[in-house]
Amino acid sequence: MISEYDLKPGAGGRAPDVMDMEILDNGQILVVFNRSNRLRVIDVDAAGQLFEVEVPGSSLSDQGFTLPDGRAMQVSAVAAGDHVFTVFLATPPIPGVVSMVYDPDALELRRATNASGAVPHIRRSEFSAPFVGGRVLSITSGSGSDRTVLLSTDRNGFLTWVDVETFSFGFVDLVPLIVGATRDPDSEDFRNPDDNHVDPSRIIDVGNNNIAILNNRSPSVSLSLSLDAEGGLTIDGSSTLSEAYGGTVVGTPSGLRLYTTAGGGFELNRGVHTVVVTELNYDSSNRVWQGGKEDFVVVAEPGGRAAVAGNSSILLEVVGRRRSVVFSETDGVFESAFRIEDVNDERSLLGDGGDPTGIYFDPASGRLYTAVHSCQEDTSTLENRHFLTIVDITDPAVPVLHAEYSVDAGLRWYSVEMSDDRIVILDRLNAAIVTVSNWQTPITASTSHANFGERHPGTYGRIRSGRLRTLADGTDVVLHDTTPDKVLSVFRPGELLSENPVATVHTNTVGQWIFDVHVFDQDRVIAVTWDAKVLILNVRTGVIETIQQLDDLADLDLDLFGIRETSFLNGILSVSSPAAGIVAKFRVDQFTTGIGHHVTLTGIVDAPDVVNTLLTDSGQWVVEANRIRHFRH
Repeated sequence: MISEYDLKPGAGGRAPDVMDMEILDNGQILVVFNRSNRLRVIDVDAAGQLFEVEVPGSSLSDQGFTLPDGRAMQVSAVAAGDHVFTVFLATPPIPGVVSMVYDPDALELRRATNASGAVPHIRRSEFSAPFVGGRVLSITSGSGSDRTVLLSTDRNGFLTWVDVETFSFGFVDLVPLIVGATRDPDSEDFRNPDDNHVDPSRIIDVGNNNIAILNNRSPSVSLSLSLDAEGGLTIDGSSTLSEAYGGTVVGTPSGLRLYTTAGGGFELNRGVHTVVVTELNYDSSNRVWQGGKEDFVVVAEPGGRAAVAGNSSILLEVVGRRRSVVFSETDGVFESAFRIEDVNDERSLLGDGGDPTGIYFDPASGRLYTAVHSCQEDTSTLENRHFLTIVDITDPAVPVLHAEYSVDAGLRWYSVEMSDDRIVILDRLNAAIVTVSNWQTPITASTSHANFGERHPGTYGRIRSGRLRTLADGTDVVLHDTTPDKVLSVFRPGELLSENPVATVHTNTVGQWIFDVHVFDQDRVIAVTWDAKVLILNVRTGVIETIQQLDDLADLDLDLFGIRETSFLNGILSVSSPAAGIVAKFRVDQFTTGIGHHVTLTGIVDAPDVVNTLLTDSGQWVVEANRIRHFRH
């Protein structure tokens, strides 16, 4: 028997964007959401059908308990006697763990209390990043006694443990156990404990005091746990596993087998979605499960990033696998693929670094260039040297090497901006900017570096440089990939090339995270928050002139949330919502008098697997995981 329950409309009449769920011992299901501060309870009736439990204060259009500390990314629960449950919630508005008590008989959700009468917000420090993984686990001590704890991971790279009865807690640093990561600030692999440089996403119970913590940005780890004399959590042994996002363990005649999903971080499988099957072998001396033979099953090779390449073409990246120029002709859409390896000559054997690329079309010459991260093995040291490689892809079938510039191996490429006279690489995690000036003439080109360091004090992570846009007069605007603050740094023309660049910094807390920003006119930039608020900032005055909730412009059937890729051209704004599976297009017009802008919905495209939306002079592009559509004007 299969039963389905539609969680729409959700709080405020918008789709809820489910983040996590927990099945209780009484059969009920607790559900939390990325977009609303609600905890909803789903149950099963005698006929096996799912239904919503109506709780006090809820309605047909706004279901569930209101969480006093805001939305939750993760929920775990454990029976606490007298038919009640202790519920642990990972809350990103104030990152940490909140403890509540759910009473299904009284239909009540209240704060948990300990012997002193209150349970504090559990967090490692004021700089704690959002907690993303969680699991209740019983750990057996050397004396044979058991202790039940909540285990929770955060994006700073720590494993927090909480005693489910006393609410005492502590934490263990995972970074020393992760290959390619360190707390040494002088290392290129440095992970700042006060920034979210690590992304452990799931905790799997392997059994017998062993867990696997899956990490989708770095290698995962297998851990053997125990309790110290004071009842705190300690790690007895560890081993390295492959990157992964989710998974499960099953028993085999010879041991255990770990099945995980991954988004393509593997060197041999970059850019593809895989199921990874890992044989686990028990190391009795260290009491930890070691990763053994791995098999990779490719389940999809979806389109990755995309960028405007010309009036009627785009550049498509399937990261680390292939790159191609996609053209729109009167009789259809055509793709011409190329590889960085195809530009090799006798003196260079370039490999694709698999990072984002820049794109520039020279209207005077008609040439199309792309800026790519490439690497080459140094035969004397057997280590890779890293380059910014400029390739002429006017004819993608015959890519031509234009120039290459050496770059730091520790540079973490996040975005690349390319114009007629310079290329800018932004390193988000290290808050760095690399600029190559006069790139079209390699003999006179120059490279400069800038680092934001601590120039933006305040909330953790405010220095992370994500996107750069340049106004007509050369003013540079950098969007910092941060939350809860939204930070934009404005640099005077040419300032980024100075020895110590100085910016005017504008901050606000409107809406949630911002993925991208665009030039609106000679004085303004436009961006859309994760929760679908369009912001138009005057960079000269620092005033946000427009704040508009985009899905308030239509009826309740328009659910925009989880906004990622956006595009803006000639007063038209296109936004993609992968969670909602749609692309929406709006016209944005400045008020004829006064300050502000009119925003009007002009169209919606159903795109269940949307990756990107792009606007070119010829029309609107919608890039999905396995198809590309072009809608001509």
